[in-house]
Amino acid sequence: MSSRPPEENEVAIDPAKLDSYTQLAKSYELPNAVKLKLDADVQQANSIAIVVTLLAGAIIALTSILGGIDSDFEEPSNGWKAFRVIMWTAIICNVGEAFICILAIKMCSDLPLWALEREMYLLDQPEEDKAGRAVRRPSFNPRNVRDRYLLLESVGMPKLYRFVDRVVIVLLVVSSTFSFLTLFYWVLHTQTFYVRMITLIPFVIIILLVLIVFIISMGVGRQRF
Repeated sequence: MSSRPPEENEVAIDPAKLDSYTQLAKSYELPNAVKLKLDADVQQANSIAIVVTLLAGAIIALTSILGGIDSDFEEPSNGWKAFRVIMWTAIICNVGEAFICILAIKMCSDLPLWALEREMYLLDQPEEDKAGRAVRRPSFNPRNVRDRYLLLESVGMPKLYRFVDRVVIVLLVVSSTFSFLTLFYWVLHTQTFYVRMITLIPFVIIILLVLIVFIISMGVGRQRF
């Protein structure tokens, strides 16, 4: 039985190279250092997304209460207007942070496929271009391993990920700040003096502890090797 003749636009593939493609597709795995970084980023993004979603839900619940309070006044005071601005800013930042975290998780999830496509592309380069292939191969030198962005980019992560990862941190700080301001403002303007003192003193202490832990988690004071 004769084999099917190649179509006009079909490119003939060397059987040996086709076998290399098949073996690469079956056996390719990301380097362990890259896997560790990806797992850490995905877990962090998942945790942040859950926290900011809960914060957004809690603050949205205040909007129904605020609506009842506003109905008692013909014209809301400037204080309540400021509170509304802070509250809706917190909601928008929290929702935006959740979507940015989803984007970061998607980019991390897509990296194994991008890395495989990159390896196949390098495999497809002519043998004469050995020098160019060597340059484009992932390099796990000390500098790349220490720099998490260079580590991911060495296997195909777009440089856009640097921006996305930093936006996650910046929006986390902004959304948390406005969320805490919302709760602080709410207690300050709706409770009696003694309730405010009993509530806000532990609240401020907890915020300071959260800030200290956050700074430590960002690597401040970490020993460099």
